[in-house]
Amino acid sequence: MSFAGKALGKLGEDLAADYVRGLGLKIVGRNVKLNCGEIDLLCEASGNILVIAEVKTMDTDMLESPLEQVTRSKQAKLCQLASELAGRQPDKYLRIDLVGVDLTSGTPKFEYAENAVVCG
Repeated sequence: MSFAGKALGKLGEDLAADYVRGLGLKIVGRNVKLNCGEIDLLCEASGNILVIAEVKTMDTDMLESPLEQVTRSKQAKLCQLASELAGRQPDKYLRIDLVGVDLTSGTPKFEYAENAVVCG
């Protein structure tokens, strides 16, 4: 990923973190590294729920929304992350949410999909 891509990703994650806080989630980790990959935002929801929040950011007009950019292979990777995290946090329920950040108009627009990736 280029420096510009990394900067865009960081900006998107910063904006997404503020957005999910506004939804009532508590950020407990950012860029959490596990053996099988990295979690963009790790959050706690009410109750005993840990949320893996995958952030997708776009700054140019594309045919797909940010959330539509989460491929099957990315979904499989998110399920691997959830499985590893479940082994470390067996007393918690897990869900995977997606946060889309669209910066094409200059003003951030957000898409949020709760429990968007279901692992088999």
